[in-house]
Amino acid sequence: MSGPGAPADPNAARYDRQLRLWGANGQRALMEARVLVLGASATAAETLKNLVLPGIGHFTIVDGATVTRRDLGNNFFLIEEHVGQPRAAAMTQMLLEMNDDVRGEAKVVDPAQLLAAEPDFLSRGWDLVVATQMDGTTLASVAAKAWDAEVPLMILRSIGLLGYLRLQLRRHEVVEAKPDAKHWDLRLADKWPELDEFCRSFDMGGLDDRAHRHVPFVVILSQRMEAWRAAHGGRAPKSMAEKNDFKASVKAASRYFADELNFQEAVSNSYMAYADSAVGYEVAEMAAGARKNPPTNADASNFSFLVAALGDFIENEGNGKYGPLAGPLPDMTSVRSSVL
Repeated sequence: MSGPGAPADPNAARYDRQLRLWGANGQRALMEARVLVLGASATAAETLKNLVLPGIGHFTIVDGATVTRRDLGNNFFLIEEHVGQPRAAAMTQMLLEMNDDVRGEAKVVDPAQLLAAEPDFLSRGWDLVVATQMDGTTLASVAAKAWDAEVPLMILRSIGLLGYLRLQLRRHEVVEAKPDAKHWDLRLADKWPELDEFCRSFDMGGLDDRAHRHVPFVVILSQRMEAWRAAHGGRAPKSMAEKNDFKASVKAASRYFADELNFQEAVSNSYMAYADSAVGYEVAEMAAGARKNPPTNADASNFSFLVAALGDFIENEGNGKYGPLAGPLPDMTSVRSSVL
């Protein structure tokens, strides 16, 4: 909701930088996430710091050790007065001071003992389990339980300046990505019949100057590309030199370029006339596989059903290579009667 009378988003100013990075839905997912950290090591502290600052919803630290002077040398979240106190509790207290939006708790118990006493602990709604500086036997048990619970597991270990990170997860599905730039999908390189007929209906030479200045740039690009193809054996421009020549031909088709905003828009967006709108081979391969082996289990993720549906659309409606048309259109200098 926006506008002069709309309430301001309380998170917009505080988390502005990351909202620009992963968007409102990404921030919401972070603020609703529940993370379990096994082991209150310095590695765990740094990991949690980078989750607490951007506003993670809730974290739980499980660790049965007490703070020693050795801990003070490598963990910035432990201080002299913490010596002898439970390490998980001390670290939780310090981390929560960094962001009052975050909730956290400490369980003062060894992770191996906790999992032995409560075998279903990893099945209690965690979005991520982080295991740090853990011995092999306990780690194997944690990995098996996390796999059965279908909870992503991140394994971290650092040794001085060296370290490693491993991920264990059944699948990684990104339903909404935040693109770096907006992409207008106009399908000018392979127009559907109605769009092609619409673009051909404009007699550019027979228009007066006012009408000429209000022809949508989509029509201009379509007609100039038809002329280019006719002069180049039916192919679109490929090299940079050819693309520059095509752009020059669009500009040359104007009558008074400085006064014709529609032609200026056409020159600026000339790439749309030859840009391929087909789905990438990775998406096509994934969608085709999902179509051949569609999800049948009621517990399957929404993502798997969406990918299978995309595969059906590409095969049946998209000529084997196109996905659904996005729909939004860029601003164009035109008049209402000239818009399809």
